[in-house]
Amino acid sequence: WKYSKFLPNLKVFIRSLAATVIMAIALGIIPASFYSSGIGLMIFLSVAVIIYFAFLYLFKGITKNDIMNLLNKN
Repeated sequence: WKYSKFLPNLKVFIRSLAATVIMAIALGIIPASFYSSGIGLMIFLSVAVIIYFAFLYLFKGITKNDIMNLLNKN
């Protein structure tokens, strides 16, 4: 805070933590033998990203405006 004047938002942290827990539970259901192969690992990681960001959006940890700003950056 002293140098950057940035104060983390506790609400966003809790929402991202909740999305992380749900993602971990969902991925824990997938058997380890599935993602031991190369293509299975890519699918596993893709599912992880989709679940995390979907729940982060549902919990309002990120907004539609945040997503549009990320996509419009070059």
